[in-house]
Amino acid sequence: MNKNDKDKIMILVFLIAFILISVCMIKGTKLIPFRYLLLAILLIQYLYVVPVICKNYYTVKGSTARWDRFIPFWNEVTIFSPKLAILTLISYLLIIIGLLCLFIPTETINNIFGEAFMYNYGDWIIRYLALTLIASDIITAIGYYKVMRDVSFMHQQLIGKAKVVKLEVLYYVLLFIPMIRLVSLSFMLDRLNKLNRLNKYNPANKHDKLEEV
Repeated sequence: MNKNDKDKIMILVFLIAFILISVCMIKGTKLIPFRYLLLAILLIQYLYVVPVICKNYYTVKGSTARWDRFIPFWNEVTIFSPKLAILTLISYLLIIIGLLCLFIPTETINNIFGEAFMYNYGDWIIRYLALTLIASDIITAIGYYKVMRDVSFMHQQLIGKAKVVKLEVLYYVLLFIPMIRLVSLSFMLDRLNKLNRLNKYNPANKHDKLEEV
């Protein structure tokens, strides 16, 4: 069993352990509320994993990441393609608008739209937020999917393999699940680290063999 196979097995074990621990915490012990678990995952993802991904991704592209890679949510937009970056920012804006609408006084809603609309206003806002959050999650996942495909392509060029393993397909799927997306991002970060460590990857160069730098 080579090192790549061991890495894949370890990541899969981590995924299974993560799911089991999450289920135990949420359904079993109740020691850590779901919202705290979600907050911890988001903090790790946006304050550590994504900034490091930005830094390494810019490095393999021959650029230098800026300080804004430490700004949550904005940092992931900086590595997306222009079109997906714009769509992601629009989805963020729509979510912010929905959240702000929750603070509009009911009297104001009644005066502008009438009593009938006021009674259903809360339900409409909740539905609106649910749809925008789902749309934002899908757009973000597609953005990461494009980045991961690019990273995988560079990695395949470096090691001389063109076949996509089944486990890698699973990582693509997990990008669309917010609670487990961190696993896929960790996998992508591992490949970026290898690209930076082995041969200092350069798209313009041919790599006949792997050499530690």
